[in-house]
Amino acid sequence: MNKFIVVSYYTKNTSYQNSVERLRQSLDKLNINYHIQPIDNLGSWDKNTHYKASFILEMLDKYPDKNIVFIDADAIVHSYPDLFDVLDVDFAVHYFRGRQLASGTLFFKNNTISRELLKAWIERNNQDKTNLDQQNLQNIIEEVWKYKITIFDLPPEYCTIFDMRERIPRPIIEHFQLSREGRIEVNLYHREHEKYSKQWKDGYQRSACAVPLGYYIAAKAQKHWKLLDIGCGDGTTINILNRLGFCCYGTDITLNGLIGKPIYTYKNTPIPENLITEAPIWNIPCKDDEFDFTFSTDMLEHLPPELINKSIKEIYRISKLKTYHCIANFSHILSNQEMHLTIRPFEWWQKHFEALNFKKIDTRIDDRKDFMLSPLTRIGGNENGI
Repeated sequence: MNKFIVVSYYTKNTSYQNSVERLRQSLDKLNINYHIQPIDNLGSWDKNTHYKASFILEMLDKYPDKNIVFIDADAIVHSYPDLFDVLDVDFAVHYFRGRQLASGTLFFKNNTISRELLKAWIERNNQDKTNLDQQNLQNIIEEVWKYKITIFDLPPEYCTIFDMRERIPRPIIEHFQLSREGRIEVNLYHREHEKYSKQWKDGYQRSACAVPLGYYIAAKAQKHWKLLDIGCGDGTTINILNRLGFCCYGTDITLNGLIGKPIYTYKNTPIPENLITEAPIWNIPCKDDEFDFTFSTDMLEHLPPELINKSIKEIYRISKLKTYHCIANFSHILSNQEMHLTIRPFEWWQKHFEALNFKKIDTRIDDRKDFMLSPLTRIGGNENGI
């Protein structure tokens, strides 16, 4: 029986949500007890990382008979960390090159003094909100706490950075540093989620392409296929396809567009819990090849340029047979905000899709202006396209 429990958390709808499965699998393989918890985005990368101290304090209370080992969600445990069964100190951490505290792996003895250290860390995070959480921890230790607690310097094998493995050939705990890109991604996700949540509350209108897109996809898909509308808005296209006998799911960065809107399901079956998922396109919580046919309209041009390649890769990851995308290449100002963050010619988009289509998925993209000139745009119907 382990004398410790590994704890970790990750922010929903980020790269950590995908990588944390590797951590789970590595712990299961070694029969190590763990508690891994998803959290909502707290508003910024700094806020999400500053939550670490509060989370560890909660875990000390939740598991009073266990010492706590915190490991970042992007890590893998390669072999059993024997040290954690024998350590008789209040706190243990690795200092990178003997100078910089590395908070990816942390050991806390389940006692009063560890709780006091965590409370001091929380207080410092609240005072110095722009500092890295690990810098705040190092500061309070160097200022006061090194005289109050017993500290053990973990060997580098317990906090190995993946691109320094040549120096540490047999790491016990290896970290993959998603934080290098995670800060930008998390902050962008929060910004875009808040922007579109507010727009839908303020009367944001669905895309004029939503109804014709439904009939276009119906003409290109087979009834037994599983479909995904990426950036589904108010569910109009999903409703059209499901009322026509297809099986269509949806995802969007916010579900505020669906408030008060009825959603029709495949053959009027009960609504599955995951029929509509709130998630950004660059981190869709779906399995590889889960959907036979994925599609979008008036969506990709809304993404920040730095997330275009990652989003296209995600489209191909979850697509099995076909993908289709209708993309606008003009400016759209709404409430003094530019809604189209990536305005590029059709050829630019085509090159990006071709370069990332490693699976050779059947792909078609259309310029929105060309799509709106097609006969499909003359299809009428009620608000659900029926």
